[in-house]
Amino acid sequence: MLSLLRLLTAVIGGATVYYVLNGTIKDEMFRIPDLIAGGAMVLAALVPGHSAASAMTTASALALGVFLVALMTYVGPGRAVDLKLIAAMAVNLATILLLHPRGAHH
Repeated sequence: MLSLLRLLTAVIGGATVYYVLNGTIKDEMFRIPDLIAGGAMVLAALVPGHSAASAMTTASALALGVFLVALMTYVGPGRAVDLKLIAAMAVNLATILLLHPRGAHH
C-alpha cells in the first residue's frame, strides 16, 4: 500500500510542478502554492522507510488544501471542472485517510 501511495504521490506532485513550470497553470495566484505543494509531494514520496507515511500525509494535506482552493475558483454555472484536479484531490484524501495513524498506534 505504501509503495502505491508513494508512486501516486510522486506522479501527482511531479505533474503539478511540471504544469507550473511549463505554463499550463496560468493563474498567477496559484503558481507558487502549486509549486510548493507539488514539490512537497515529490519530496515526501522520496523520504525513505516508514517516515514516508508521515511526510506523505502532511504533503497530501497541504496539496489537498491548495487544490481545493483552486477548485473553488473554477466552480460556477456552465464551467467545466478539471477532472485531473478532482482525481488528484481524491488521491490526496485517500493518502491522508490510509496513512494517518489511528488509536493506539501513535
